[in-house]
Amino acid sequence: MADQILIGRHEKKAKRGAGVEAGSREDIALDLSPEGKLDALRTGANLKIFRSALGDNPYSYIYAVSSDMLRARRTNEQMLVGAGYNFTDPTVVRMVENPNIGLARPVGIKAYDWQPEEAPTFDPKNPDPYVISILINCYRPNPDKPRNPAMAGFMVSQLQELLNGRYYLNLSGRDNGLFLMTTHSPIIDGLANVLNGSLVIDDQGIPHLEDFPGSFQMGERIDGEFVTSKNDPLYVLNVKGKEVRYRKSVLEGMLYLHSHWMNQPLAR
Repeated sequence: MADQILIGRHEKKAKRGAGVEAGSREDIALDLSPEGKLDALRTGANLKIFRSALGDNPYSYIYAVSSDMLRARRTNEQMLVGAGYNFTDPTVVRMVENPNIGLARPVGIKAYDWQPEEAPTFDPKNPDPYVISILINCYRPNPDKPRNPAMAGFMVSQLQELLNGRYYLNLSGRDNGLFLMTTHSPIIDGLANVLNGSLVIDDQGIPHLEDFPGSFQMGERIDGEFVTSKNDPLYVLNVKGKEVRYRKSVLEGMLYLHSHWMNQPLAR
């Protein structure tokens, strides 16, 4: 069995208190709701990727990364428990936190403003207008609005973790590994639109969105596998029902592109 890939949003979070900003210290400590914990357990117990012809526990090694936000880490923990894995056993599971795939805070300010004036008010029943606006209007750092998120950086961090996952599964020296990554909206939407080719960056660093596939809902995931190759492994991914195939070298090129624009703020 090829090493598997599973990327998704965290499950339902506990209710955020009035005045708590996304990405703030108070928000980082926000856990899953009881319903969210149960959903994560059920996902681990029922999701097909956790079952195979090898039996109910097919993975000899799991690289599980989340943001530093409690609800994302808890989603990974609960999913693994539901699937029958001991996430505290470092010989089987490598648990990693990366604040740069969450709603990370820039240095020197309290939190990013995830409701910038460039974006319509987020509506959980119709999130597409908000997500589209964030992807287009908040791609690069804006020196005049330092609290605006810069999605290029989040794309870089997620692509890096996808590459890290393959590296650590290979380093383990075992067969049948799993790369598990849990993040947030609209962070996962940035990665998804990069992978399925709908987000195109022109030579001036201006993003264009073509055939937007819809924003990610809770419980919706990117899945796939690493196809072994000695020098340039193939990543086969299902993104919103579309199969995409990338060599490691191509993903590294994507990472370089977005890293370049991440370090090129908009002109004042």
